[in-house]
Amino acid sequence: MLGFVLDGDVDRAVAGVGDDVRRLHSELGMTAPGAFLTSSIRPADARIRETVHVRPGQSEPFRIHHMFLAGDPNAPFRPDFPPSETAAKIKAKDRRKSGKQAGK
Repeated sequence: MLGFVLDGDVDRAVAGVGDDVRRLHSELGMTAPGAFLTSSIRPADARIRETVHVRPGQSEPFRIHHMFLAGDPNAPFRPDFPPSETAAKIKAKDRRKSGKQAGK
């Protein structure tokens, strides 16, 4: 599970989601206390946690790995083209491709 922390405060986001996981552990199919566990894959990475769940009617547990990534709240939803890929160059590429396909 990947979470983008738009305000960049990853520690606060981990703590907040951890509180929700503990509060909702029964509904999430977790045994008490339902806390986040240290990542078994990257134990030194504070941005990654894991949880263990069991689906209703099942006996085998499964793990969810939670990764929290800091985001930039001011970043545009769709970045501009890099300077080397201006809209004019992209259109020219598209025209060349269309011409090659038409000439086949």
